[in-house]
Amino acid sequence: YVAGNRALARSLGYAEPADVIDKTDFDLHPLEHAKAYRADDLEVMASGRRKRLEETHLEADGRWRWVDTIKPPFADGHGQLAGTVGIARDVTDRRKVEEELARANAGLRSEVEQRGEIEARLQSSEVRFRAIVEASPVPLCIISMPYGETCWTCTSATTAAGSIRRQCERAIHTACLA
Repeated sequence: YVAGNRALARSLGYAEPADVIDKTDFDLHPLEHAKAYRADDLEVMASGRRKRLEETHLEADGRWRWVDTIKPPFADGHGQLAGTVGIARDVTDRRKVEEELARANAGLRSEVEQRGEIEARLQSSEVRFRAIVEASPVPLCIISMPYGETCWTCTSATTAAGSIRRQCERAIHTACLA
């Protein structure tokens, strides 16, 4: 590191930015992360193009944080590639919200799927019910309450010259008003 700000120093457990100068990723980070950070730097220097990624970072207090990192190449005063500049922004809270939303969406998708299955079973049940009731030789009516309006009648009830339907409606209507 040739420079750093106070936020970087504090995240690494140092009081001042000067405390990280002349240190490497291997001095400041766990080995596997230091290797990954160094590989990113080498990729940027080889390509001459910036790289942006989200990665984890171990804070001095032992907490892992997600950081959005941008690593552009850095040239010295003679225009020669000298390294990379690391710009990192803590996005841990955003990642937590995204994970919560993903879990909520998964739960909603599951509920929608379950409701679809229930609806399919209800439709199948209704088809079976209608087939059984329509085949009944006994006239049947479904009457809504409290006003005695006919919601549905089977074929045998409607073919009986409508008289059974009307009789049912009158009887229910009379009973409701009594």
